[in-house]
Amino acid sequence: MTAQSESAFINTHREDLTCFWDRIKGRVLNWKSQYEWPKGVIGEAALKRRAELERAIRQDLAMQAYISRTTFESIMRWGFMVESGCSEEEIRRITRAAFQYLKRDRIAAAARELVTLPRIGISRAAKILALSDQNELGIYDSRSAHGLSDLVDSTGRSIVSIPPGRVIRSDNKSRDSYCTAFEKFVWVLRHLRRLAGCSEQLRKGLARVADLEIALFMRSKSGDIDLGNRPPKIPTHLRDVAEDDEESFFWTLGPGEKAKGFWVIFKENSATVLTGQGKTPKTLNANQVDACLRHFGDNWFPLSNSKTLQRRDSRGLGEYFARNFGSSVFASHFAALWVFEGRLEPSFRSGALWLRVLKK
Repeated sequence: MTAQSESAFINTHREDLTCFWDRIKGRVLNWKSQYEWPKGVIGEAALKRRAELERAIRQDLAMQAYISRTTFESIMRWGFMVESGCSEEEIRRITRAAFQYLKRDRIAAAARELVTLPRIGISRAAKILALSDQNELGIYDSRSAHGLSDLVDSTGRSIVSIPPGRVIRSDNKSRDSYCTAFEKFVWVLRHLRRLAGCSEQLRKGLARVADLEIALFMRSKSGDIDLGNRPPKIPTHLRDVAEDDEESFFWTLGPGEKAKGFWVIFKENSATVLTGQGKTPKTLNANQVDACLRHFGDNWFPLSNSKTLQRRDSRGLGEYFARNFGSSVFASHFAALWVFEGRLEPSFRSGALWLRVLKK
């Protein structure tokens, strides 16, 4: 994408952006002041950790034009509490290519390089890129994008798509579409920074694009946006095993109100899904997951998880679950989990969900 594309995008949405800014500008600094990430790391300590990661990325790029595996995994642990499992060679090759694009401000192209890595979805890719330059880039994930949910065009359509996340319903776009949305997200934040610069009160506190991203992230977490995306209360019988909504709650991939909430208990070599509806939990271990994904190879396949045999596609994930795990129902829950983990890519076709295994 070129600089002219950014200008055209802003010109198209200038009035929408101004109206949005007028609605939120009185609360942005307050949202930013509440920043917490990871859980329990608050305010200046949270900002300091981001700054440390930014310095590590910049040092790597200055020395070798790519990110070391040590720095890469530090970002993963900070953002997701787990390591990526990518090899040193993969990280070197792909981050070198990604940051060559980013040097030319080709944000979407840089993200497209990173999401070719195994289990690296757009939220992980955005953290790697955005933390390299917090002056000009912001992290694009389900929370920060949700903070822009009420930024809409004249037709009422959201201007920035919401990517896959745990607590927030996503917009179920393709991997490539999310890379484009990341670029638009940054363009939006850059323009909001320009608007903030018109106010002496806001100019200093919102000098970086990251300052606005942080504020939007906390806007989402604060509950100031009521668009039906907040997780339901944990059922009483699950509270002992799913104590924290933020860490264990997910949405299935159904569009809009068809998405259903569920909880996941993670252990070292397994994941257990609980629907909160009195149904028996379903646990799959790492070997079962790997066998399932190997079964589908490189081809697209349907979810097709109907309880009724006659309505299930024999090629689908639902049929695999019915034959191997006793029920087709949980296919939708594990599909959503695997999309979040970067194992599957989703695509909606004629109202049906199709999936593809992402290469390691």
